[in-house]
Amino acid sequence: MNAGETDELGVDIRKVSETGITVVLVEHKMKFISDLADRVAVLNFGQKIAEDTYEHIRSNEKVIEAYLGRRRAAQA
Repeated sequence: MNAGETDELGVDIRKVSETGITVVLVEHKMKFISDLADRVAVLNFGQKIAEDTYEHIRSNEKVIEAYLGRRRAAQA
C-alpha cells in the first residue's frame, strides 16, 4: 500500500474502533501500529512473546532480540 492508502485505512480502522468494535490487525509497519493500537501482541514463530502498549513493546528485550537480534539490540 502507498502512504495515502495506509492513511485511509487508518481512518477507517479508527471509525470502526470508535463504535466499540474490537479490531484485530496483523501488521509489520510499526509506525502504522503505533498510531492505531491500544494494545500490541508480538509473535515470534507463532508464539506470543509480548503483549502491552506500543510504548512498552518497543523497548521489550524479547521483542528487540527477536526482530533486531542481540548485536543490534545492544547498539540501540
